Amino acid sequence: MTRSQFDVTPFLRQDEGQHFDRKSMWEGPEGAKRARDRRAVRDQVAEYVAAFANAEGGILILGIEDDHTLSGHGLPAKARQGAGLAALSDEEYLLKRKLADRRGNNVQLRRAAELLFARSGPDHPNAGVRVFRVIGSERRTGPEHNVEERPRIEGNLPAVIDEAAAVVGSLLRRPSRLVGTRFRAVPEYPEFSWKEALLNAIAHRDYAVEGAGAEIWLFEDRMEVISPGGLLGDLTLDEVLSLRRVHRSRNPRLVRVLVDIGVARDQGEGIPRMFAEMEDAFLPRPEIEVSPRNVSVTLRNTPTLTSADREFVARLGSTEVSNEEFRALLHAHRQGRVENAAMRSIAGLDTLESSILLRRLRGRNLLELHPHGAQSYYTLPPVLQAHTELAVFLPDPPGEAVDRGELAADRGEPGTDRGEPGTDRGEPSADRGEPGTDRGELPPEIMQAIAELGTRPRKEKVRAVIKALCSVREWSSPSELAKLLDFKPAKLTERHLSPMVEAGQLERRYPDNLSHLDQAYRTIRRQDELRFTTGDPQ
Repeated sequence: MTRSQFDVTPFLRQDEGQHFDRKSMWEGPEGAKRARDRRAVRDQVAEYVAAFANAEGGILILGIEDDHTLSGHGLPAKARQGAGLAALSDEEYLLKRKLADRRGNNVQLRRAAELLFARSGPDHPNAGVRVFRVIGSERRTGPEHNVEERPRIEGNLPAVIDEAAAVVGSLLRRPSRLVGTRFRAVPEYPEFSWKEALLNAIAHRDYAVEGAGAEIWLFEDRMEVISPGGLLGDLTLDEVLSLRRVHRSRNPRLVRVLVDIGVARDQGEGIPRMFAEMEDAFLPRPEIEVSPRNVSVTLRNTPTLTSADREFVARLGSTEVSNEEFRALLHAHRQGRVENAAMRSIAGLDTLESSILLRRLRGRNLLELHPHGAQSYYTLPPVLQAHTELAVFLPDPPGEAVDRGELAADRGEPGTDRGEPGTDRGEPSADRGEPGTDRGELPPEIMQAIAELGTRPRKEKVRAVIKALCSVREWSSPSELAKLLDFKPAKLTERHLSPMVEAGQLERRYPDNLSHLDQAYRTIRRQDELRFTTGDPQ
């Protein structure tokens, strides 16, 4: 039977309601819109599908603004665009990523290309995912059979990952749980944790094993994700459970393409962050079991909120904090301290984002700084360590970006321009290698220079600060610099970054592709540039 094309016309002017919603595919301020993160869009779709499924159905249309304007989307159509290789043909991309070999005048595909791009799915009997729901906490057979299997999810791997995430997301319950200092209805498992387990089961499984596929088992009290094949090479379970960054892949070419299309990051931070997400959701640590035949990850949904945690939340009282701020405070409560590296691990922030967040909490008297250069850390103030309630309103600190007054015309609102145009920026791509060493707080002289810029700083002062910022990290993206300096990324690039490259002060990460989604800059060092100064040029 041929399915008729969906007619969007009746919904163009319709108001949103219980059974109809519309969402934009863009974000950011007017004049600097950028495409939304593809994973965020996918997750939102899964959430709406689950809500509609629990009601009487409904319609969600993407690409329409609140004022009914049709705005479409800006997602890349092919993987090579996400990798900054848009100029390559399909054949050249496959050869570049080692997914094919040239045999005379012909191109012979490798198995990874089939797994990734076969339109009707690869010629592999178990390359997909099976999803099971168990009524109860144990599997039973015979008359007490309590296992329901969902239709097998098959196809090329990007399609399998998307569909599996949507199916699992629709099956998760949404109990009321403590999020920050408030109780909210949230999925029973942290989103990043279960999706990371799912992605690892697909991306890092042993595809030489054809007798079994990846499986997801949803019990009343836990989720089990099983991946065929043991751990890779000399990698040990102890090494995985150490929660240090482990950057290894059984299928490096396959993973490289998943990075290109924004599905994976391949930076080795997934497992540590999975554990951190579970802990911060007051849930048990993930359980990882390894055998020569498979690797399984178990996530449990029974809260582990301790009496000490409850007392800490009570001490926060009605203090308004964001989810990321609460996670920083909770980490300081549980571990006795919190530092820049910890926020990068538990919240997925970069160094600059972590620095801004921690300074903001310090300014609100919710953290105290212990300056030790690159080893700087923060602790809770006595009022949050003692068994007393906060009795005063904690205002935003003076000097924060939000208090700078009227900004110059070419500067954006703080925190709104979080990324360059494009999709799925997330962590740096696989081409970047491992991140540089943790630098903790930015040097005090740089922070002081930023604070002294004012609302209409002179060009020379702005560029002096940019050079300093680009010298303390291996690479700095326009969005990171813009966020710290309260500029719009496009304006910062046009007025400062590009001219500084032309003047030989900065260099680009991708000089041959100026619009690369992961474009970044660093200072070109000279022997006579040994320290940073904020003074006007002589």
